[in-house]
Amino acid sequence: MDTATYEGSNTAVVDSINPRYGTVEGGTLVTFGGRGFDADSSKYTITIDGVACAPQNASTTGVTCLTG
Repeated sequence: MDTATYEGSNTAVVDSINPRYGTVEGGTLVTFGGRGFDADSSKYTITIDGVACAPQNASTTGVTCLTG
């Protein structure tokens, strides 16, 4: 059995999500803001309500994705 270890210092904290609502058609840029994020957007797989949200950019304070 594999073991997972939680370390708070390695875990991003989400403080905000903007906008809170988008269209059902997709094409909305959604920003997750907070602290402890990785600045490499290619490391993210984001799914909102079962639909992929393609990472657009990232920094240590957040990541932005484009809804599908």
